[in-house]
Amino acid sequence: MDFVTVLLMCIPLYAAFRAFIITRDPEAKKRIPKTTLKALTFFAYFIFIVLGFFIITEGIEYLSQL
Repeated sequence: MDFVTVLLMCIPLYAAFRAFIITRDPEAKKRIPKTTLKALTFFAYFIFIVLGFFIITEGIEYLSQL
């Protein structure tokens, strides 16, 4: 996994983290429609799962080379 890949993984991870924080804010629950909050929550969890799977598979590939 090179530097560019890690850099490209950080962008959606940051966006997912921000979406996760927004969905947990009580003030945002009053201002943002419920469907938008559900979409943000889905986006955050989806990105966490996809990147987590990618990191795990890259880690297994790296450890198998040792």
